[in-house]
Amino acid sequence: MNKLLPLMIGLLLLSIAVVHAVPGTIDQVKVDGDTLFFGDINKVSLQRGDSFDLKVRVTADAPMANAEIVAFITGFDFSREEDRISDSSGVFDMSANNTVIKTLHLKIPDRADKDDYQLRVVFSDRNGEALIQDYRIRIMPPRHSVTIRDVIMNPEGSIEAGHSLLVSTRLKNLGDKTEDDIKVTVSIPDLGLSASDFVNEIKPDESATSQELFFRIPVCAKAGTYPVNIETEYQDGFKTVSAEKTLVITTSSSCALQTQQEAPAAPQVVISPDSIEVMKGQGGSYFTATLSNMQTTSKSFYLSIEGANGLQARFSPSNAVIIQAGDTQNVFAYIAADKTTPIGSQVLTISVKDATGKVVKSQAVRVDVKEGTASSSGAFNFNFDGGAIQMLSIGLLILLVILFMLGVYMVFGKQPPQKEEEMQQKPQQTRLNKTYY
Repeated sequence: MNKLLPLMIGLLLLSIAVVHAVPGTIDQVKVDGDTLFFGDINKVSLQRGDSFDLKVRVTADAPMANAEIVAFITGFDFSREEDRISDSSGVFDMSANNTVIKTLHLKIPDRADKDDYQLRVVFSDRNGEALIQDYRIRIMPPRHSVTIRDVIMNPEGSIEAGHSLLVSTRLKNLGDKTEDDIKVTVSIPDLGLSASDFVNEIKPDESATSQELFFRIPVCAKAGTYPVNIETEYQDGFKTVSAEKTLVITTSSSCALQTQQEAPAAPQVVISPDSIEVMKGQGGSYFTATLSNMQTTSKSFYLSIEGANGLQARFSPSNAVIIQAGDTQNVFAYIAADKTTPIGSQVLTISVKDATGKVVKSQAVRVDVKEGTASSSGAFNFNFDGGAIQMLSIGLLILLVILFMLGVYMVFGKQPPQKEEEMQQKPQQTRLNKTYY
């Protein structure tokens, strides 16, 4: 009995040390619908930067608790944890003869080398020996692929309004072909700023940096965080890649001073003369409004007359005018009095407003209405009553009749004596045609 005790203890320890294999199998593995075969029977090619779904079907031969499927690609020298090519299904339970399909999501970093790799699929539980199957895959570069490696801003991160910003872009060609004439555009949309540069050539797996693009931040730009958009176009513009950075702009003390210096001058309006005379029922005169736009953009102005009692008023060319930046224009306010206008002085108000309705100029002027037949100095007649129009019509008709009769006389009044001339010419021709021997 004493001799059997050490043997029994050894067998017990051996049984404890033995780890049982996972009671299950990996039945099928698919990459985006394509079946992978265990070992080195075939190869599946994946491209840099691609994301793919890995579907794994497993079957349990016995009940399993805390089962898990893990897939990963080894041999990639990653520098960041997020670049690791791996995924897990999480733990789950299975009953005997139960089949489960789990979908895992993996992404090939664009920094992955062009080479052959092993995709390892692990099926395990908490204590059992893991079941591992390897699948041969190949990572290939795409035919055309350019990526933005870095964006260098000077100054970096923050800048005071009114200062200069320099931006350059670091590019890398991850494709299999050399790329030419790569256009790099940097823009700050909220400030309306944009600039572009061309990178002549980047060979496969090589990098290049664009020229520094210059931006002048407006001195009165509002303080805050602004997006900076970087867009790269290649393959004659058929392919693009973009990135975004942020820029913090702080307030400039020079903004208030520039605002004072650049304050636009107010529009200038001069109305002349102060008074005019018009004859009742016979004529009229005019005021001249000279409008000057001293600002840097075109402006609209609207003119009106108030207080007219029986007077006729109109503007020429119009009561609404648009004046370009730095230009001056005259608008005439014509005033006339008809037969019903009372005699005496009237005070009118000529107003000029801008597009917002703000009064730019309002001036009182005097119109003296007088009785008489003669027009005052500088006056003009543009009112005609019915009798005057009738007299003009009769005179015009008489003139047309006289012109018609004169034309008839000139055409038919004289006939040339052709017969007498012919009779006189015939004897002469006869005598001239005689022949003497």
